[in-house]
Amino acid sequence: MILKCLPLFIGLSFSLTSFSQCLIPNGTFENFDTINARGLSGPVTYLLPQEWLESPIANIFSRFVTGTGFFNKYTGNDANGNALLITRSHPGEFLNQNNGYIRFECNQVPDKLTGRIKFSGSSNRHLGQEDNFTMGVFFSTVMDTLTKQELQTSTFPARTHYFSTDVPMETFTHFEIDLSDFQTTGDTYSYFSILIQMEQTNNLSFQPEYATAVLDDLQFEYSTVSIEEDIEPTNLVRIYPNPVQNELFIENYLGKKMTTIEIIDQTGRTVIQPYTFPINTNSLSTGVYFLRISTERGEIHTHKFIKD
Repeated sequence: MILKCLPLFIGLSFSLTSFSQCLIPNGTFENFDTINARGLSGPVTYLLPQEWLESPIANIFSRFVTGTGFFNKYTGNDANGNALLITRSHPGEFLNQNNGYIRFECNQVPDKLTGRIKFSGSSNRHLGQEDNFTMGVFFSTVMDTLTKQELQTSTFPARTHYFSTDVPMETFTHFEIDLSDFQTTGDTYSYFSILIQMEQTNNLSFQPEYATAVLDDLQFEYSTVSIEEDIEPTNLVRIYPNPVQNELFIENYLGKKMTTIEIIDQTGRTVIQPYTFPINTNSLSTGVYFLRISTERGEIHTHKFIKD
């Protein structure tokens, strides 16, 4: 371990504020249920992401005939494990819109929702046809939660925040939806809803066409870090670079022995306990993490950093 001894000075350190946080159920799309059903021509088997629902209004016929539908499992090498493959229509079909959703209990408003997406656009882009991917998200109280039928048809209330694109993205691209203004309304929320819609926005050739998207690593980000003045020079530890890509370095200004080092994600789960330095961060997904250091004097230092 290489530690630098620098002059003493008064600096800033980060402290981790502990409070209840909401998690998006199966937001990483690692878990799928196998559905065995009887179709028009015999048994059909397909996979659906646990906790998530696709609209039966749009999918009942295609599931009944071939087992195909809006939600599917993606296992490409560019995913972090599994991901969610989303398909609007299929070759030979004329379905111009499809929908899916999740609604779950959540009463702690985060700052934002983040994730990764790939999007094909229309299979007939060369003919001028266009497709649009929309994710609408919102908090609600018990009294104004949408009915299941409204969720299935992607009814978006006025308070909905969106991520929407009609631009094809061949590789995973990070996106985020700002939710911070829900913190200032004074309402007490009980539920959070995520509605996904894929829609053909024009049809110039009147030919069957389809579009796909892949969604991965949905998570909430909370401001769990506060900045405090640290007047005790023995508490000075610095990490760099921030944001980090491949390697994270630690500077211990007094060379004190660090007894425990952990990298923690936003759910409080320890994802790395490094034993060599600098810390290799290649295994981390893009997002916000915390480096927690315990010293031989019983001090605990928590530093926020971002993995690009």
